[in-house]
Amino acid sequence: MQKNIKISIVIPVYNEQDNVSKISIKLVELVEKISDSYEIIFVDDCSLDNTLLNLEDLNKKNNKIKYLEMSRRFGYQNS
Repeated sequence: MQKNIKISIVIPVYNEQDNVSKISIKLVELVEKISDSYEIIFVDDCSLDNTLLNLEDLNKKNNKIKYLEMSRRFGYQNS
């Protein structure tokens, strides 16, 4: 199995404070079986809950988990 494959996963989120950690754990487990070179990028569409704070914490624990904060609410399809 090739471990030098580069993988980027982009996930739009809105008010997902209870789910971003769960999905991150599962994705990291899965992706690390495939590649050492990966990034998981969450795009926060101006969540009203603690989604952004949870993403900041995840990034501090694993620098391969990244996030973008949208400047305004764009909606699922555009984020």
